[in-house]
Amino acid sequence: MSHFLLFMLVGVLPQTGTSVLGYGAVQQGALENFGRNLDQPSSYLDSLLRILSFDLGKSIDGVPVKSVLANSVLLSGTTFIAGLFVVVIIISAGMYFPKIIKTNYMQRALEFLAFLPGFVPAFLIFAFLVTINHLEFLNNGLTQKVFIGISSIVMPTAFSLVTILGVLQRESRMPYVRALRGLGASEAAVMNAIRRAAVIQVVGIFDKVIIQYLSVQIFAEIVFSAPGFGTVLLLSAQRTDVNMIIPLVIVISLVIVVSRILMELAINFLDPRDHIEI
Repeated sequence: MSHFLLFMLVGVLPQTGTSVLGYGAVQQGALENFGRNLDQPSSYLDSLLRILSFDLGKSIDGVPVKSVLANSVLLSGTTFIAGLFVVVIIISAGMYFPKIIKTNYMQRALEFLAFLPGFVPAFLIFAFLVTINHLEFLNNGLTQKVFIGISSIVMPTAFSLVTILGVLQRESRMPYVRALRGLGASEAAVMNAIRRAAVIQVVGIFDKVIIQYLSVQIFAEIVFSAPGFGTVLLLSAQRTDVNMIIPLVIVISLVIVVSRILMELAINFLDPRDHIEI
């Protein structure tokens, strides 16, 4: 895939390619020379065959891009999945125990954290370690993952909880809630109906939560200089290693696309209006 895109952007449309990839006129010549020196496909058929064989070429160092990509995704994937699991647990707790997050101080804190740039917690943790002169903590791979996970979940979790608060408050004033209470339904049944409606709406923004979490984790890995997806992406961008950048961008795009597809499927499954036959 990277060969095909590089062939199109740099080989066939060099000026358009450099603008799409975000490079200015100063770097255009170097980028074109770099593209010409790579082992590029010679035709569209050659590009197709390389895509089908998952041939990603080599980086500037001559290392196969496929192995670098697999290692970086594996290193970051465990932290990503574990952190996302923690975010889901906290969201579920906020959904079923809203009184914990309904206090004025908690609401203000969540609103502040939801709009705080996601990389700020990582910088604060790193600055604290520098202040107490304990940067040796970052030499341990497990400690790095813990710091990255803690700093990465702050913004997406706060954003989710703020959304849950707004949805629960809005749903509690809906006509169907008054109708249920008028019919003598128990408060537990009313709350279950509110939660179901809230779950549907929260699932609708979960793709944004995943995108936020992924972007913050990439920044956190760079801040803590941890081996993984973020550091490989930064190094590739600094070195104009286009053959490495393109697969990394494709992975990010795939995560976004898959999360949105799963979100749509989940909404269609949860929303009872989609199951009504006329």
